[in-house]
Amino acid sequence: LLEEVVSAQPNNPDALLLLGFVNLQQGNLDQAEMHFQSVVVRDPGNARAQRLLAEVRARQESPAKTMASLKSALAQTSNDPTMLAMAGRVSLASGDRDQALAYLAEATRPGKEVTPQVLLEVANGYLVAGETDKALEVLRAIPDTGAASYQRDTMLLLTLQRKGDEAQLLQQSQAML
Repeated sequence: LLEEVVSAQPNNPDALLLLGFVNLQQGNLDQAEMHFQSVVVRDPGNARAQRLLAEVRARQESPAKTMASLKSALAQTSNDPTMLAMAGRVSLASGDRDQALAYLAEATRPGKEVTPQVLLEVANGYLVAGETDKALEVLRAIPDTGAASYQRDTMLLLTLQRKGDEAQLLQQSQAML
């Protein structure tokens, strides 16, 4: 059905994004890339399309090559927090820890509108980088309620465990119960 919509309305960015996302989920990476690229060509500032395109490329290319694409996308999306969080993750994968930490810090800089999902991704980046205190700080900024609260709680326990803070881990576990 989405293919019919895209055929009838080839410039419809929502239909192209949805079709690209379905292809991404099905593992049709070349098709997904084509649809996301179509949206990006028409609207370079579309952060969602840029991020999905980068996700596809991250699955197809080396982290270094993906990072090169991301740097260009960051400029076009005005350093969107979702793109910065992804750039942090890709930088970690390419072995550039310092750059990753800079992207993660920029994603949560005051004045940026960040969603709980972005905060979870940033916290995960800090955890992977071994910055447990930073990860805890970001996780505690996520509200206790809402769709991300279960992921927040799980990651909070994992971070406390990784930090080796058994007293805080026990206290947090009891509070969650």
